[in-house]
Amino acid sequence: MEVIAVNSSATADTLMIITRVQSVLRNATEGEVHLFAYLSCLLWLYRGNPVAEWGYDFSATPTGAPYSTAVGEATKLLRQHGRLYEDGESLRMTPAGNSLYDELKTLDHFKIRYPFIDGACSSLLGMPVGVVRDAVSKEPSLRRAGTVQRKRRLLQEPEMADLYEQFAALSEAVGVSMGDLMIPALVWLRYLSLAKTT
Repeated sequence: MEVIAVNSSATADTLMIITRVQSVLRNATEGEVHLFAYLSCLLWLYRGNPVAEWGYDFSATPTGAPYSTAVGEATKLLRQHGRLYEDGESLRMTPAGNSLYDELKTLDHFKIRYPFIDGACSSLLGMPVGVVRDAVSKEPSLRRAGTVQRKRRLLQEPEMADLYEQFAALSEAVGVSMGDLMIPALVWLRYLSLAKTT
């Protein structure tokens, strides 16, 4: 099996996210890949896993959107090696991309990641992608980064304290060990979408 990118987690996540988002929206943009990779990482944290073990970092763009250099690099290399192609603004899997995805999803390392990717992408079943995007932009790290108007690394202190406080309230309401992470994702996104920005 050939894993294209330097960061195999970012490669697998990119393919998983495109597959899941396309199953709901029929297409996936590169911005949505970054958005759902970030939401997946947040669900990883919600379950009590250390952010350092996610496998790659995120930054906020000047517009306040999440971005991962590793995911961007994986997307670029997957396109260069014929695993993805661009159809307008959408990314589409090629047969070679589907084959690579089928191989990666059988590996234990990637099976561990799938519930987080699935929970994040399944939030699209309960709310439109624009609402998900707006809600995630109100997450503590992104909200603070948006006030700076420059690229800034996410999920750093002191934002983590606010995030863990939100997750503690969420886990009290819905439980931290739920098998299906779509429910906590939707509840948290709904909370963020209703939160006032200051």
